[in-house]
Amino acid sequence: ADGKGAELAWHYPRGVPEAPTPRHHDGRITRVMTGGGVTRLAAATGALVFQERLSARGPYYASLVAADGKLYAASARGELTVFAAGKQLEMLSTLDLDERLMATPALADGTLYVRTETRLFAFRAPD
Repeated sequence: ADGKGAELAWHYPRGVPEAPTPRHHDGRITRVMTGGGVTRLAAATGALVFQERLSARGPYYASLVAADGKLYAASARGELTVFAAGKQLEMLSTLDLDERLMATPALADGTLYVRTETRLFAFRAPD
C-alpha cells in the first residue's frame, strides 16, 4: 500500500514493452512488445490468457488501439495488423503500407487514421 488507500492488485513479472502502452479492452490487458510478441492478461487477476507473436515482427513503438472487438497494431516497418480481442490470437488481416509507421493510429467516428512517414490514411468500413 502507498499509505493513501491504494493496494497492488496484481503483478505480471515477464517484462514490459519498451514504448507501446498496454491496452485495456473487454476485461483484458493486451500488450505488444517491440519484437511483435503479444501478451493478453485478465485485467482483474493478471492471469495469462495467451502469449504469441504477430506475423508482422516489428519493431513496435505505436500503442495498440481497439474498436468493435478488434485490436490494431502498427509496426515501424509499415505493417498494420488487425486481430480479434478474444481469448486467443486470431489474426484478421495485415496491410503493408510500404512506409515507416511510428505513430499510434487514431479512431474517430468509425474511421481509423494511420499516419506514416509522409502520408495520412483514413480507413472506414463501407456503409
